[in-house]
Amino acid sequence: MSAAVLWTGGKDSVLALHEARAARQAGQADADAVSLLVTFAPPEGEFLAHPLPVLAAQAASLGLPHRVVPIEGTDYAARYEEALHALRGEGIATVITGDIAEVGGQPNWIEARCRALREAGRPAPVLRRPLWGRDREALLRALLAARFEVRFSHVKAPWFTPEWHGRPLDAAAVEALKAIRADPRLAPPLDLCGEEGEYHTLVVDGPGFARPVAFPSRAGT
Repeated sequence: MSAAVLWTGGKDSVLALHEARAARQAGQADADAVSLLVTFAPPEGEFLAHPLPVLAAQAASLGLPHRVVPIEGTDYAARYEEALHALRGEGIATVITGDIAEVGGQPNWIEARCRALREAGRPAPVLRRPLWGRDREALLRALLAARFEVRFSHVKAPWFTPEWHGRPLDAAAVEALKAIRADPRLAPPLDLCGEEGEYHTLVVDGPGFARPVAFPSRAGT
């Protein structure tokens, strides 16, 4: 089946792509053939994850087309549903995300949008979330084991100081993240993978990349 990965340029979407490609190469019967990277973004202004030219550079290095889908107006749910329905109409049978868990106790957004389409009798892609529910530290270790080069592109107080911006996500950083999570003075406790928005990352090199991607001075906002 032809698949699209919903792309932010961070560690989770990159790991989801990596695992999908690995399953395909291993001949897994239900593996998806990823043919497209898709980024939902506002029609004007900065994309909140990373600069769009950086995402385009990642896609070029990975040998995949990258599509930016503008989300306009105030009815975000309807816009996402139209975009997902359109992807299905052009032959994208599956969308893959790097989502790990519900954020802020809210239902998973893409899952809800695909379900709403089906309930309305409209075709929607099948949603795959290969990282869903997995142990956070194990996911970070998987990135390291695969030798991805990952940098912190945006960090938030009180968990982080500005010096973390641009720092590599390496074994020492994982141990530092665990120490931050265990600090009783910091509430709520840090999610090791930053699922509540505590930090974002940018992947600049690794398996599948033909060449490194430059890390911008301000990769996150």
